[in-house]
Amino acid sequence: MKNLLFALGLLAVVASSCDEKVWPMSELELVPVYSVTEIVGTDAPFALEVYKEKSLAITFVKQDLLESTETYDYIDASDEVNYGFTFSAKEEILLEDSTTTIHTLDYEISADKATGVGSMTITTTEEDATVTTLVYTAEVAEEERYN
Repeated sequence: MKNLLFALGLLAVVASSCDEKVWPMSELELVPVYSVTEIVGTDAPFALEVYKEKSLAITFVKQDLLESTETYDYIDASDEVNYGFTFSAKEEILLEDSTTTIHTLDYEISADKATGVGSMTITTTEEDATVTTLVYTAEVAEEERYN
């Protein structure tokens, strides 16, 4: 009899703890991005995601190493046939003497919409006005990400 009362009491406790909880709604939403992948060239990043409606780019330095960058001067000149967009970003570099320097990176990305195949050009301007331009082949696609 004691075991039956214990079992009924335990069942009552378990049943009362299973009340449905109301969880707040997440503020995450799908946002459009340009996904740049299959990047080939010297010191090429693994991938790049450029947010269309936010001043944000995510660089996959390696497959599992990400860097987010605030972007500016974003221009989307894509049409029915081609992807074409440009943007700029600033990169702070820590030097060996523990000082920092700022590099300005200007991105120009274009590709055929049918195949996704195109190119990415990154022009880096250092504080001393040294300019370096790297050109990569890449694939571009329009995708959505939760943000």
